Amino acid sequence: MPFVPFPAPTQIVLSTALVCLIGACSGSGGSGVFGPLGGDSSGGETPVDPDTPDGQATFDELAALGQTLFAKTESLSVTPEANMPTTGTATYRGAVSYVSSADLSAIPDAEKPKYIVDNPQVVSDATLNANFGASTIFGTLANFTDRSTGVWQGGMSISNGVISGSDFTGDMGGSIGPAGEVYPSTGTVKGVFGGDAAEYAYGAVRIDRGLTTPDSTLIGVLGSSR
Repeated sequence: MPFVPFPAPTQIVLSTALVCLIGACSGSGGSGVFGPLGGDSSGGETPVDPDTPDGQATFDELAALGQTLFAKTESLSVTPEANMPTTGTATYRGAVSYVSSADLSAIPDAEKPKYIVDNPQVVSDATLNANFGASTIFGTLANFTDRSTGVWQGGMSISNGVISGSDFTGDMGGSIGPAGEVYPSTGTVKGVFGGDAAEYAYGAVRIDRGLTTPDSTLIGVLGSSR
């Protein structure tokens, strides 16, 4: 199955940008993605740590973090390729909001990304580790929590990640689900760096949970900062 959960819309620039992240648009280097959308693109905020003092954020905390980071894209430009770091490493922390692909079919294409962030069924935290010198990226998605059933078991690892210009892609593997329903899962993440010097990393996530039910595929919107 091709990884195209958001067919490319034309109504909203930001929605089109997120569509490009998941492969519905061609090209690399982030041209036209997240900008220019106006406003300040310098970042300058203290990165948000999704961990609470006890080491695990709640559903509401992760959902709120996802909304905050998504709202930032309204005033954020993609990092110009000339400004992308070429040496060193960086760690990005944030959140992913998910909705089952079956529940997105009735949502207009241009509204899908914001709908996911505003109405998540599942959330997780996200940690991305970028090695700009090697043009690689890896990470983890953990602390999966369902709005209805609570904390899930397991997590997802991001591997085979490649940074190309201002864009990044990666494969995912792991096992996730509520107790007694943890299944091997695979997925993909496609994203872009934002801000003057790659202060942010945004993307779209698809996770296939290894089931045959209509709600087995999760489509997510990722936001993170360093």
